[in-house]
Amino acid sequence: MSRRVSKTLSQEGLALFNLCYESKPSRRSIKDLLCSIFHTKDDELIHSLTKQCRDSSEHLIANVSNKQMNKWVDTFVQNIVILIMKDGDKLARMHTVKKNFKLYLNVANKALKNNDHNTAWLMLFAFINKSISDFNFKHAETFIKKCISMYGSTNNCFQNHALDVSEQYSSDNHVKERKYIPAAAVLNMYCKKLRAYHKTYDDLGVKQSKRNKLLQIEKAVDKYETHYRSLNMHEKELMPLYRTLAKLPGFEDKEKIAFGDLLNTSKQIRAKKKKKSRVEPEAKPALKRTQDRDWIYNPTYKKYKKYTIPN
Repeated sequence: MSRRVSKTLSQEGLALFNLCYESKPSRRSIKDLLCSIFHTKDDELIHSLTKQCRDSSEHLIANVSNKQMNKWVDTFVQNIVILIMKDGDKLARMHTVKKNFKLYLNVANKALKNNDHNTAWLMLFAFINKSISDFNFKHAETFIKKCISMYGSTNNCFQNHALDVSEQYSSDNHVKERKYIPAAAVLNMYCKKLRAYHKTYDDLGVKQSKRNKLLQIEKAVDKYETHYRSLNMHEKELMPLYRTLAKLPGFEDKEKIAFGDLLNTSKQIRAKKKKKSRVEPEAKPALKRTQDRDWIYNPTYKKYKKYTIPN
């Protein structure tokens, strides 16, 4: 059996650490240091998934007016939901579901940090899907709240994100740097709405300021699509997560899984969660007396009482 060899820093290493910590380090710097030291295969997987998602996001921006956009989005979201709830070819146990969820949450957080808002927006919809939200994973609350605050919601047609794209990230430099990737589905939604809005606003006589706002969004969407197509991003291969539906155990024959089936699957997994039941200890057998006591002294009444204990 091999003995573990203790590792120590060299004198140069000690000196470097002393230099690093002359001032009190921030929590963020300590976290980054630990992440760089303890690099695992999970980190490599998250990095690989994040990169593939970003490449596909650029493909979607180059095809932002494509009629298949809704289908791609629905397939991506449903696949993430299914992959969280399955383990190979069978339904996952609660522990595995939690582990799968953390993996995709890490991908979503990294995508958000890298300004891949297309991936982050799609992951948001997978996480707030009732099949997943019913698991009540508390560690997703920060991500969900941040995204809803940043993008808006269906109640305002994700106006927050559309205005951010048109007002802050629509300059030539922002578009050409390709550091900021908008949510393709939101841009596609506004492409469709804008055509109807222009005609309706003409009929209603809406103020020019609102029309200008719509024109600004329209120009930003067109600028992103044109630039990404000029770089041949539309020819990139779209990852299978957008094109091929994952198989849900028990529903392999169905091409599309109904919302109710996803809910029932989620409920089934949660019902299998074993709760530790309290096991009552076995009662010890009563001791059998070797002799019968034919009297006892009762100190309460200070007198003798005849009492026989049966065998």
